[in-house]
Amino acid sequence: MNKSGLERSGRALLVVLLALSGCTRKAKPDPGAGPRMLAYVRNLASDIGPRPAGSTAEAKARQYILAAFRQAGLQSQEDPVDEVRLSDSTDLVLHSANIVGVLEGKSPRSILIGAHHDSRNTACPGASDDASGVAVLLEAARRLAATPHRHTLVFASFTGEETAGLPGSREFLQGWKGPPFLAAITLDFVGTGKVFIAPFPRPPELWANRLLARAEHGARTGKVSFDPWLVTVPRLLSIPYSSDHESFLERGIPALNLS
Repeated sequence: MNKSGLERSGRALLVVLLALSGCTRKAKPDPGAGPRMLAYVRNLASDIGPRPAGSTAEAKARQYILAAFRQAGLQSQEDPVDEVRLSDSTDLVLHSANIVGVLEGKSPRSILIGAHHDSRNTACPGASDDASGVAVLLEAARRLAATPHRHTLVFASFTGEETAGLPGSREFLQGWKGPPFLAAITLDFVGTGKVFIAPFPRPPELWANRLLARAEHGARTGKVSFDPWLVTVPRLLSIPYSSDHESFLERGIPALNLS
């Protein structure tokens, strides 16, 4: 992971969001964005460290993210998640929470931008997976708070992505009372090389090809990749891991994972 990689991911995300919103405004480069995102990663992965779901460190990460959302001007809250299991083989139930921030729009639809703040249940600090995604999430919230947007933008930092069953994103959807979602974009393992956008585990719909081509052009980088994940003829690929966008696909909401 590096500053330029995080900048590429951030620019691609902004272009995708502006395209979904029907906005023609281009995402302008911000020389301070890369250092800010790298600082977010260091604060989460180094200062706080490993953040298994339900741990004291994860609680510190949640408060850090909540404060950043509020500083950016989002309507923000902590939503409890009470059914977190570290694996399918354990009966131990942990308690955690999602952090949700909202920028209200004028239309009756929402767009979800998500990442996950928990790390694996090991000594791994979770810098790439997924402090990097949270860093891009926080920077996008900061930038978009000052950008006109038609749809309501919902920024969610999920718990439990590294546990059994994606409980954070699934409980979020069960409890969501706001405008229905037009689309969802999740950020997982970003800033390490090419921007890789994929709709696994489902075959993509053809709208995604046009959107991602626009993202590559608008982000002003040749390092946005959607082949062979997104192809003219949709096909199903077997991917050996899951991420929170799958919870949205299960409910029929168009969703992409950006990594």
